[in-house]
Amino acid sequence: MKIDKIGLFGKRLTSYDDAMLFGLAEGFRRCGVEPFTMTRLLDPPKLLSFCKYHTVSVILEINRTRNQIPALSPSITHVAWLQDPVTPERREPSRSEITYYLTSPDVLGYDTTNVKGLTGILYTGVSTAYLASPPAEPLSDFSFVGYLPGPLPAEWRSQPMLANMPKPTLGEVVDAFSAWYRSARKTMTFGDLHTSRLEKQIRDVMAEAFGVPFGAPFRHHNIPLVFEQYVVRALDRMLVIDAVLTVSKSMRIYGLPYWTLWERYRPYYRKYLIAADDMAFVYRTTRLNLHSNPNGFGMHARVLDCMGCGQAILVNESPYDQLPGGIRTEFEPHAHYIPYTVDTLAETAQRWLSDEKERRYIGEQARKIILEKHSWQHRAMQIIDDLQRIES
Repeated sequence: MKIDKIGLFGKRLTSYDDAMLFGLAEGFRRCGVEPFTMTRLLDPPKLLSFCKYHTVSVILEINRTRNQIPALSPSITHVAWLQDPVTPERREPSRSEITYYLTSPDVLGYDTTNVKGLTGILYTGVSTAYLASPPAEPLSDFSFVGYLPGPLPAEWRSQPMLANMPKPTLGEVVDAFSAWYRSARKTMTFGDLHTSRLEKQIRDVMAEAFGVPFGAPFRHHNIPLVFEQYVVRALDRMLVIDAVLTVSKSMRIYGLPYWTLWERYRPYYRKYLIAADDMAFVYRTTRLNLHSNPNGFGMHARVLDCMGCGQAILVNESPYDQLPGGIRTEFEPHAHYIPYTVDTLAETAQRWLSDEKERRYIGEQARKIILEKHSWQHRAMQIIDDLQRIES
């Protein structure tokens, strides 16, 4: 299928989401395809009007499949790009002509057995803002660009954890879970967070700390989600930041201002970055950039963007690294990035801070790979090639 136009749709939540859409639009322009971009998903009647008005016959939507828009005309080719873990509305096998996953569908919890159409992995790409110039004079030893949730609100902490018992409270269980997590010194992967394993660990902690029977019903069915979004994510980032701060206090933190709700991180917080140029400047002026993802996702935009700037980045190891969609399928540890575990992070950071020559070499080698195969133009070319395949 030869295309000259494409519609791109996604929900606008953060600058990260904007970067997806506008980066992909940039890639299509470089391939000679005119993109029409919307930072929201349209309801079916408006979507049909949009396609008719712009004479678009191919659309790509982030986190929505054709199943969810049954009124969509079969004359319009639908491409789905699923970036988040499986949700109830996306549990049904995709019926889009092409379905991409941000990483391995198994990691995200998707069953592809009965998926209709072509499937594949589509990583994020690197925009020209990150590829424009080489590393600059360092301004800090470490930088982290990302999200940290604030502490649980007091009104949440005081709520009973269980349906028929006033104790323990959610706050008491969070504290006990946090103590276990820190002592275990482990991070949880997608597999832990999006199966029953997280709930089992919460119940194990409750049984040991408070003597709660294992099957006692939670007060609310969303309790595991609270732990995933607010507790595990925060603990993982804290373990990483705390470890490197034992090596050097030369640290810059960027993200939503929830960081300032934690007193010990307030001195290192700078601001929330929106523009790609600003993020690129941070990556270029940092000796060791940090990537921490509790879901074990190494091919994250943060990692690729930093590599595009030609600068070294520390990436947490995960059991998914060598599986389809894992970072080791595209990059080599110690040659293109620096792997770490929570237990080895401080030692690893100390060793690489003292070796400027090797840091620069790793950054340069990673940048070469990015230029060869990981720009947004490469992503657009992948989609165009796959569209041709489904028509052949």
